Amino acid sequence: MNKIEKWYTKVKYILLQKIMVDVTKTFKYSQSWKTVSLIILWLVILITVAFAVYNHFLKNDISDLQVKITEHNKTIEQLKSQKNIHVYSLVEQHREVLWELDKRSHINKYLEHLTAMSSHYNFEARGFQLSGWTILSKVEFNNNELGIAHKKATRFISDYRKDDTSLFDLQFISWVESAQWDIKFPITLSLK
Repeated sequence: MNKIEKWYTKVKYILLQKIMVDVTKTFKYSQSWKTVSLIILWLVILITVAFAVYNHFLKNDISDLQVKITEHNKTIEQLKSQKNIHVYSLVEQHREVLWELDKRSHINKYLEHLTAMSSHYNFEARGFQLSGWTILSKVEFNNNELGIAHKKATRFISDYRKDDTSLFDLQFISWVESAQWDIKFPITLSLK
């Protein structure tokens, strides 16, 4: 064998070795990915089975809840057929309206409040009208030993509007009639 052939054989041998090493690496590499792929496949199968079992339990819970809902609906229907429960539900449904009507029906309380105001501020209330949420009356302040009429009227208007414990809100006074000894004007009180 000549030198070129020897050299050619040697290069061929080295190249074959490199190719074999690459093939071996590739094979090992593909084997490791095959193992990883199998592990992933098993994980996906296990997760799928776990979700299927969980779904089964959820369906059972849902069907149990539907049965309970049906039972509760039957119980509600039975209760609604009783007259006292029906009346209670109507009262609950119209609670606000009934509360407002109840609030309006305290006429004695409103009259007592108006009387207490007249003695506190020393005026005479002439007439009383309750309409909806407002009370209309005409007040008259007179000069006497307790004070001058216009000062008493001014104190009533300013103090009553500032009083947080008052039962009513004093509305705008549209006109005032004054004589030498007295002051008259209408008041409109709206329920707070």
